[in-house]
Amino acid sequence: MHLPSSISVPAPEADGAREDDEEAVLYKPLARATLTDVEAHLQLLSAQIAADTRRHRALKELADLARAAGAMADAPLFEVLASATALREVAA
Repeated sequence: MHLPSSISVPAPEADGAREDDEEAVLYKPLARATLTDVEAHLQLLSAQIAADTRRHRALKELADLARAAGAMADAPLFEVLASATALREVAA
């Protein structure tokens, strides 16, 4: 089993941290972590995985749209999509 040397836990709100602030974490050595710390870390990981999944889905959709618009591998995506949109508007 490979365990990290430290885990991230939410910073206490007394330190000015906001509950929705992703940057408001402290790093605690795993050797000093409590069960509450590990459970809090697991909640942070779950939220991060959900956010990564949303970003992955959005980027996949962007890539699919660009590919459908004829994007080449080295073409800036937003330029390709803007051109495709402009062509559709002219054709309409």
